[in-house]
Amino acid sequence: MWVWTSVVATNATEKANFIAFARSHGVREIFLSGPSIVSNPSALGSFTADVQAQNCATVELLFGDSSWALTANHGQATSAANSAVAAIAAIPGTRPVGLHFDVEPYLLAGWTSDLQGTANQYLDMVEKIAAIAHTAGLRLTMDIPFWFSSQMVTRAGATRPLSELVQDRVDRVALMDYRDTASAIIAGASPEVAYATKTGKEVTIGVETICGLTPTYITFCEEGAAALDAALSATKTAFAGAAGLHGFAVHHYGSYVTLIP
Repeated sequence: MWVWTSVVATNATEKANFIAFARSHGVREIFLSGPSIVSNPSALGSFTADVQAQNCATVELLFGDSSWALTANHGQATSAANSAVAAIAAIPGTRPVGLHFDVEPYLLAGWTSDLQGTANQYLDMVEKIAAIAHTAGLRLTMDIPFWFSSQMVTRAGATRPLSELVQDRVDRVALMDYRDTASAIIAGASPEVAYATKTGKEVTIGVETICGLTPTYITFCEEGAAALDAALSATKTAFAGAAGLHGFAVHHYGSYVTLIP
């Protein structure tokens, strides 16, 4: 589950409520907002230990800014990664197990005017933060949209789907497969799950719960929690035996906790 706030780690009441919700919903991995919590390793360590002890959950530190895809801003991405590594190293006990980056280059103007250049700058950034994570013994997860499988990018003389180029460089992708029916989720995830199964990588399929989005078919806000659970169950069945499917993730805690039954 994505958690775009660190208050669940710094406030005792918020933490207790969060852990209870995560436990009751079977959450086993938490993508915790990193920018503010890295300056408080004590709170981060306490949170990580508590969720693992009470919920059997692991933690990845979450960062994101679309502008980091550009070469001029790679230093900001690597600075975030290095800050996370330093904070994790300062924790004496149970630690986060990885870094998690949500960098969406398609939000930049260059995506339409220079897809190849923008995508290659983005891949350069992925390689840089992967090196930092792996040197520290941490896994790296990247958020990518399901349609990266249809974006053909030329790198090192070969033209391939951008989704594959990202998967080659990280340990896991969290696939933003934001649709509200099992059939659409399965169709969106199939290329990435197949490639991950072939290459020994992992895909976590992500779904959306935020309300007020258009078109409405990108979120389960209107359908509710029961429909979400049913769609994920059907998707799990469809991918039975696919080693590349790691599981599912919900975006995000703030909306999931208020999702209608």
